[in-house]
Amino acid sequence: MNNGTAPLVVAGASGSGKSALLAEASRRALGEARAVVSTRFIGVTPESADIRQLLRSVSAEIAHAYSQDATTTATDIADLIEEFQT
Repeated sequence: MNNGTAPLVVAGASGSGKSALLAEASRRALGEARAVVSTRFIGVTPESADIRQLLRSVSAEIAHAYSQDATTTATDIADLIEEFQT
């Protein structure tokens, strides 16, 4: 177990129930008073398979959740990766 600050990553074979599991986990987490839930289903849309666009989207969503200026979200892939590693 961790302290709840690490991302949840689920991997498995196609059709194994990953999306259903994460949809239910997201639904339950939304009921938590302090939870910030950012749900992405990779590969569902062409945009979700673009790592730069995915990181920008998640970064902007997190900024918005904490009342920060999302317009300052990095656009360069190296800068985005660095944001998520710190």
